[in-house]
Amino acid sequence: MANANITLSTGSSLVARIEAALEAFKEARALRAKYNTTVRELSEMTDRDLADIGISRYDIEELATKHVYG
Repeated sequence: MANANITLSTGSSLVARIEAALEAFKEARALRAKYNTTVRELSEMTDRDLADIGISRYDIEELATKHVYG
């Protein structure tokens, strides 16, 4: 005698999970673009301009990370 077990998932559908993953990817991509823009704009400044606003060139990536990701 053969038995069959059928398990129904009460969680999200596959389509909903894919849509959520896609949305998360888009949000992460937008944040990364904002990070890249911040780094580029600060990197284009002269050392004197950076010093005037109290930023060292070595701090640019850390500051951009804090600015974008919190």
